[in-house]
Amino acid sequence: MKVIVPLVMTGLALLVVPWTAKADVIWSNGNATGVGSNCDFNGNPCPGGDDGWTIFDNFDLSNDETVFGFSYVSDFSVGSAPDYLSTNWSLWQVDPLGPFNSIGPVASGNDVAVLTTNDLSVTTYTFTVTGLSVNLAAGTYWLGYENVLAPDGAVTVDAKSDGTALPGYEEESDDQLYQFTYGSGNTAFTIENNPEPGSLWLVALAGAAFFIKSRIRRSPAPV
Repeated sequence: MKVIVPLVMTGLALLVVPWTAKADVIWSNGNATGVGSNCDFNGNPCPGGDDGWTIFDNFDLSNDETVFGFSYVSDFSVGSAPDYLSTNWSLWQVDPLGPFNSIGPVASGNDVAVLTTNDLSVTTYTFTVTGLSVNLAAGTYWLGYENVLAPDGAVTVDAKSDGTALPGYEEESDDQLYQFTYGSGNTAFTIENNPEPGSLWLVALAGAAFFIKSRIRRSPAPV
């Protein structure tokens, strides 16, 4: 009985661990260092023209991964966090503005991000989208993101980073009439995965074995 109880407790814990495990950052495009000037939203006219803009930036995966989520940084140049409604996102294996963009993204969707304040300024936030499950092989990809804002005049713009890997990013208007490619600079974003459940089982079972072994050592010798 003394041996069975720890194993049962371990099994019950494992039912919870895979869902509460903290995501691991598998790509970081650097720390946010300044507010940019490129619109990254729809719902209202952009001061620079057109009504909707998507930011695209590339990243590398050195191993096959299951993408659990991502985060990016945007600044409310007009309005505030309550004006945010959701995020249009996409993951591409080809350049979204390149000659093979008709292939389309490997995954896309609309999800509500969690907003947390960013040290860059009081109007800048980190937008974190989780709950995804996108299997990607090792290689180079592009992340596209666009804030959906309440139609009350709110405006968000991108944030630049100090990252030096894969320099350059792109932006495109929703009507695809305007496309811009920048050969330098980076936007601030991360790509995240979840720890593999198999590794969590190994850690938990090792802990249970250690517990059982310590209990046996402490048990009094038979008379």
